[in-house]
Amino acid sequence: MVNLTKRLLGAVDWSTTFAVTLDSIWHRQNKFIFQNSSISVDQVASEIRARVSSITSGSPCLVTGIDHAADHSDGVWRCPPAGYIKLNGDGAVANNDHGYCGGVVQDSEGNFISAFARALGQCSIIQSELWAILQGIRMIQAHNLGWQVLVETDFVEAVRLIEEGCDRDHPCHELVHDIKDLAIRFTAFSCSHIVREANIVADKLTRNKTWLGEGSIIYNSPPDFLHPLLAVDRLGVF
Repeated sequence: MVNLTKRLLGAVDWSTTFAVTLDSIWHRQNKFIFQNSSISVDQVASEIRARVSSITSGSPCLVTGIDHAADHSDGVWRCPPAGYIKLNGDGAVANNDHGYCGGVVQDSEGNFISAFARALGQCSIIQSELWAILQGIRMIQAHNLGWQVLVETDFVEAVRLIEEGCDRDHPCHELVHDIKDLAIRFTAFSCSHIVREANIVADKLTRNKTWLGEGSIIYNSPPDFLHPLLAVDRLGVF
C-alpha cells in the first residue's frame, strides 16, 4: 500500500483518489482470488490515475455520458462518424440456460473490421448482453482496431446498468465494472440502445449454428453467412 501511495502522489483530488483506490484494490483482489489474475503495482496505479482523471476532468470517454439519441426507431443501422468505429453486440440464452454472445465492428463506411462469437456457459440474458459488449471492447483494444468507439445494443437494461452502475452484490457488477474500466481507456466512447432490426448482424453471429458453439471464435474477414446482412447495413435499408 505504501508503494501504491507513492505512485499516486501526483493525484489532486484525494477524496476521489481514495475511493477509486479502494474500489480498484477490491476488484483486483477478487480477480486474483477467483481468476488467478494479477498485475503489477505500477499497472494498478496507472489504472487508478486514469479512472480519477476521467472522473475529475469530464473526459468525453466517460461512460456516464451515454448517448440515448441513437435509439433508431426506424430499424436502420447507421454508420458511425468519420474516425469512429462501431461495435454492435448481442446476447442470447438457450433453453438449458447456457448463454452465447456475438458482436461485429464496422467502420464509418460500413466496412467489416472484425467480429466474434463466444459460448458463455450458464448465465442470464442480461449477463449475455453485457458479455457481448465486454468481449467486443476487449477485442477492439487487443487488436488496436480504434480508439473512438460507439457501442450499440438492443437490450436497454444493459445500457442502463453501464450508465448507472449497480451494487457490488448485483450479479452483473463485475461485468459492468470491467466494461467501465476498459471504456475509460478510449479517447471517445458511448453506449446506446437500438431496436433489434438495426442489430441484425450481431444477432446472426450470436445465433449462428455453423460454429461449434464451444469456446470462442474471432472472424478477421466476414464469413459467408454475414455477407447479405453486411450489404443491408451498408445500404441502410431492410
